[in-house]
Order: sequence, then C-alpha cells, then structure tokens
Amino acid sequence: MKFNLDCTRDILFLLEKELTISSDLEILALVLDEIKANLNDYEIGEIANTLIILNEAGFIVADTIFSNDGIEDILVSRITYDGYQFIESIRPESVWRQVKNIGSKVGSFSINAVSQIAVATITSLIDIQLGL
Repeated sequence: MKFNLDCTRDILFLLEKELTISSDLEILALVLDEIKANLNDYEIGEIANTLIILNEAGFIVADTIFSNDGIEDILVSRITYDGYQFIESIRPESVWRQVKNIGSKVGSFSINAVSQIAVATITSLIDIQLGL
C-alpha cells in the first residue's frame, strides 16, 4: 500500500480538530469509523494504514486492536508534540504546495523528507520576511 501524504495531512487536521480532553480530564479518543466518517475521500484501509504509520512515527498515540483476520479497530487518543510540530510545518497551503512540488522533483515523500522540505520552505519564507 502506498503512503498518501494528502491523507496524512487530512487525518492530522481532523484529529487536531476533533480530539478533546473533557472537563473531568477524560481523554475522548476517536475510533477508526469516526475518522473514516469525516474523510470520505479515502478508503478505510488507507486511513488505517496512515494511522498506524503516524503512530509508529511518534506523531499520534493510538492503540490498534487486532482480530484473528486483521484490524478490528484503531483508537486515537492524542497528537504528540512531534505531531503538532509536523502539523504546523505543513499547515500553510503555500508550504504544502511547495512540499509536494519539491518532493516530486526529488522523488521522496517520506515523513522525514516532507518534514525537512516543509521546515526549509518555512525558514526561507521567514528569511524573506526578515529581509535576509
């Protein structure tokens, strides 16, 4: 299965919007079906794969529940500090377009490559604003 960057970005923005901690400090996790219900552009398998990768990358905290024949559910409880840093680096649409453009030119869309491209793009924009 191919890693889909647009799916990754959309999932992270959705999690940022929907994940909450109640006034009783209860973590209100999102389950795979809830995430899928908000992301109609992607198949459930693609969403599940992306959530597992984001968890392995340390961008989210999620528990995958397996059954005998596959995945029964995925519960996402929070976004990590690294996850928020990644979200902020890819949030501006202009930066996202640059990330996708440069990524296609260098032939890499790994999370590490995307992070490096996004940070370099933002650094360049900051330098321009500062007149450097």
